[in-house]
This record gives sequence, structure tokens and C-alpha cells, in this order.
Amino acid sequence: MKNAKKRVISVCLSIMLIIGLVSVSMTGCKKSSTTADSSASQQIPEGGIVPENQGGKTTDTFTILVGWKKNCPEQTTWQQVMSKSLNMNIKCEYIQSDDPVTAANLKLASGGFADMAVFASNETVKKAMINSNLIQPVEKYFKMSQLPNISSISQKIVKYITTSDNHVWYIPGWYAQEPDNPWPGWTATAWWPNTDILKKVGMTKDDLSTIEGVEKYLQAASNLKDSNGNAILPLGYATNDDGTIDNGIILTTFGLDTQNGVSGMPGIRKSGNDFVFMYDDPQYKAAYQWINKMYRQKLIDAEVTTDKKERYQEKVVSGSYAMIAGSIWNANLNNVWSSLDGPTAPGWYYEPVKDPKVDGVAQSGAVQYVNPYPGFTTFISKNTKHINAIMHFLDWCNEAKPERQQEVNEGPLGTTWNWTDASKPLSTWDFNADYKADRDSGDQAKVDKCTPQLYGLASYSSKWYPWFTEAQENNKKGATLIYQYCQEIGNGFGISRVMHVYDAVQSKSGGAIEKNLALLNNVVKEYSAKMTMAKSDADFEAAYNEFKTQLETRAHWSDMKKEWQSSYNELVKEDGEW
Repeated sequence: MKNAKKRVISVCLSIMLIIGLVSVSMTGCKKSSTTADSSASQQIPEGGIVPENQGGKTTDTFTILVGWKKNCPEQTTWQQVMSKSLNMNIKCEYIQSDDPVTAANLKLASGGFADMAVFASNETVKKAMINSNLIQPVEKYFKMSQLPNISSISQKIVKYITTSDNHVWYIPGWYAQEPDNPWPGWTATAWWPNTDILKKVGMTKDDLSTIEGVEKYLQAASNLKDSNGNAILPLGYATNDDGTIDNGIILTTFGLDTQNGVSGMPGIRKSGNDFVFMYDDPQYKAAYQWINKMYRQKLIDAEVTTDKKERYQEKVVSGSYAMIAGSIWNANLNNVWSSLDGPTAPGWYYEPVKDPKVDGVAQSGAVQYVNPYPGFTTFISKNTKHINAIMHFLDWCNEAKPERQQEVNEGPLGTTWNWTDASKPLSTWDFNADYKADRDSGDQAKVDKCTPQLYGLASYSSKWYPWFTEAQENNKKGATLIYQYCQEIGNGFGISRVMHVYDAVQSKSGGAIEKNLALLNNVVKEYSAKMTMAKSDADFEAAYNEFKTQLETRAHWSDMKKEWQSSYNELVKEDGEW
């Protein structure tokens, strides 16, 4: 998990970002009396779920084909700990490519994998595995009393992964233990005023509770200059490397859900029995009218549609903006904060506020939906000789304990990590000193010696999340801000929602959505810029009308929606269930 977040944040002395901040050393910390759950090795009877002559012993060594590139040694600390503590003997084989689809196809073409394979959820990989005739259906394992944890996986999850012919082809991983109330994730998108500038103009965050209050603040800030004598830029947001604009939080303020569905189609709002796609929603036009108004009043950075992300980040770090809108990752503030020990630089002062109220908008839309369904898939070879050992391990991985994801990633509680206060489980924790030296070193080779980071084999809980709770005493004060703000936004801003059925509609191979999605995205990128920079109301109206026309003529928008509706109808029953 730490490795996965390294892309996004270099928190805590560059150590694995967004995940394992350096914290209190556990030197001399006593191991918990629950060092390893010894009952885990007894969950499956010694004979296993099948006779030994059909599936080996639970203690057999088996191999995991890991569907991402890694440079771990043959024996990581995690593997050694798993063998010693739980008598689970595991080898890992890693694909040597950044393209999991090609790697999976090559592996299958060469005869498949020996025991089990884990890949991030990918429809193409799933289809290749199923069509290969080299994996076994696994629905029977969800009904075995010898596998209490797999048998207890929420029926909502099981139903989701069951195919129309009533087969299940993989053991799910990285799904929500509480699918109706999942952990909201690393929600780091918001409106971010610079509270130092806010104070200078005599306002507070409470004054930004309405869109009129935001306008008043931007106008006041536009009269200020920064420490170099340059005019403060009132509002900015990033343009991504692919040309898309990170203004989703502005759109949610006007009531739009902005995250694309699984098919790639834009965010959807349900209105009665009808579905309204974002580009058809009148509030999409209203949001861009406001953006255009701010742009023409010079209250939005004039370079917002053309700046490279690096230039935008320079402006953020130097304190050029009175307010930014969008993702903290795009602003690179996570890395800025990790180096600060207090309010010693402009980046410290950016703090999130809720979407401001807009007349006629009952509530904010969602900038993201939380997908409680599996993010990883574990396939089992049809020809494995070690099914007892595999299922023994996977049953342990799927125990619905909040800390199990941490144990699957780092080793059982009390081995490489422990609670900082044994009387307060599910609170703060830290690695033990020896393991920590490598795990939080920031040196990828040393990290790879520790663990292959297989957290995707486990589930996760909204009751406790490890990368929000690692002890922080040895970090700079700013290193904790990203954790603080992510929890604040995810739990209290109302811009995350649980994934709906309609979000999960998939595109058809060779269908209208697949054929036209790139064209659609190009139209949106082009006209997002044109609507933003329109020179008058009349110019805006012309750009908007042209946008609607181009959706049809270039992207075949009606055909895409027709296919989507057909796929949705196939996905749900009359009662609206999966």
C-alpha cells in the first residue's frame, strides 16, 4: 500500500509517502502477547479442504504470481514472518512489465501459472483468465465451513462478482468490509483558501460558505501583492498532463457528480427514473458560466487552461494564489507539507473548506464515488497441487478484522509492527525498530526487502485505516496535515458517495462507447477551455451551443447514451438489484 501511494506523496522524510510516515521508534517495545494469531493456522483442519492427495497440506509452499512489477528478493521479511508465525510458506513471482494485460496473456499462452495469481481488477485480464481454461471456478469455496472467512464475505460482494452463468472466477480482494458504509478513501479534493491571505483581507473560512462569499474574497485578494511585489492571483487550478482541467470541485459545487463511471461515461445524476449525464445537465452550463464570469473579471488565473502542472505547482508553493480548487496531489502540497515544521512557508496556509452554497442547488455533487467492490482479483490455477495451502492463506487474508489489511501487507500484529499502546488496539501503531529502518527508509531496494506489499489480497474497514494512524512523533508537523485533511474532507464534506449500480455499467467490446470515448474526451477538453475563456456572454453561449453540437457530430453522443442505457438494463433486475 505504501508503494502504491509513493506516486502521490512523499510524506515523512520521503519515506514511502502517504503511508508509512516515520513515527515513534519502537526500540524496546514489548511484543504483544498476541504476536501472531495461532488459531489462524488451525482454521482449516490439518487434512485441508480436500484430501491431501488431491491438494497437498496447508503447510505446503505455493507460488503467487504477482501482477505488477517488483524487485523483491526471493525471501522478503514478510515471507519469513509468515512462515515462522503462521506456517504459511509463500513464494512470489513478479511480472517484469508495466503492462499487466500483456503480461497475463503471455503467461497464459505459455501454459499458465502454477498456483495462484493476483492482479488489480481489470476486465481484460479477467476475460483472458476465464477464456484460457487454465483457472478454476471458485464459487464452491464460498460455501465451505472449513473456510469461515471466505464463507462470511458479504453477499453483496459475492453477488457482484458472480457471472450470469452463476460462476465466480476469482477470490475478491481490496473490497469494503462494510459495503454500505465504506471507508471514503484518500479524498483530497476541495476548495483551498490561503488562510494567511484570508486573514489579511479581514475574512474567515466561515465567510466562504456561499459562492457570493467566495467571489467577495477573490475580489479582495486581487488587490494584494505577494512578498515579491507581484499581484496575488485570486483563484487557480491545474491542467493535467492529458489536457483535462482539474475543476471538478467547482462542478460539484453546482450539484454535479463528476467521477466517470466504469464505462468511462461522465458522471451521472439520477432524476426520478431518468439518468442525466453531466454534459447534458443544465448545471454543467451554470458551472461554466460562473467560471467564465470569474475568468473575465480576472479572478481566475489567466493561464489556467495553458499552464503545465509544474508551473501551477510553482505558483502554489510560492503563495501566488489566494485560493486553489481541486486536488492536493496536483498542487503537490502533500510534499510541501512533509518538509514543514510549522507555518514557515506559504504552502502551510492552504486549508480545505466545504463547497460553497449556490442558489438553487440543494446539495453538492460528488467529486468521487467510493467503490466498495473488489479492487483486486485472485485467480487459482486449475492444475495447482497446493489448493489446501492456498485456501488456508486466502481464508486468513479475508478475515473481516480492521487490522487484517495491515497484517497481510506487513506481517501479523506483534511481528514487524505493533500498537504504540497495547491497551488501545485500533489506534496508533508503529513498525518495530529493525524493520522500520528499511521500511521507512525511502530507499526502494530496502523497502522491497521488507515486503511485496500484497494488501490487495485483504479487505479494508471504515473502522480503522493504518495509513491514517501511524505514530507521528518523529515527523515534522506538516507531515500529518495530509492525513488530517483527507479524513476531514472524506468524512465531513459530503462530496464522496457510495458507488451506485449505474456507475458500474461497462462498455461493450467494439461498441459505441468504446469507439467514441476518446473523441468525446477531446471535445470536452477543447470546449472546457473555450467556455472558460469566452470574451462575452454571447461568446460563451456560442461556445456552449457548439459544444452540444460537437458532442453529437464528433462523438456520436446519442449512440453512446443509447448503448449505456441498454447495458444498464442488462445489469439490473426489475427490482434494481445487481
